[in-house]
Amino acid sequence: MATARKYILAAHFQGAPKRSDLQIVEEKLPAINDGEFLAEAVWLSVDPYMRPYSRRFKVGDTMIGTQVAKIVESKHSTFQVGDYVVGNFGWRSLTISSGKQVSKLDRKLYTDQKLSTAVGILGMPG
Repeated sequence: MATARKYILAAHFQGAPKRSDLQIVEEKLPAINDGEFLAEAVWLSVDPYMRPYSRRFKVGDTMIGTQVAKIVESKHSTFQVGDYVVGNFGWRSLTISSGKQVSKLDRKLYTDQKLSTAVGILGMPG
């Protein structure tokens, strides 16, 4: 059983963001099932849309955002251990995913030095 750390919305942003607007909490994750994988965050997005968009969420929800993640455990036929993916997993260290709405990164395009570009210049805001 893995434990994820995640940022939750502790208060809606008022003025400049403050440390007290977000809180880090731990979440025990269940074992993955067939057709799922466990991904570990490598890069998290921080985008201008996030601040106003977060108003749609309740205090206590995981902070939204896209991330580049490395698959560390898999029972999925398409996503293998060691693959890098981009998904809307939010600001969290570990995520269990079925692979829906997740893109596998082509390692010919995205070398280790360029992984961050998948949530930057080559990602949604780019």
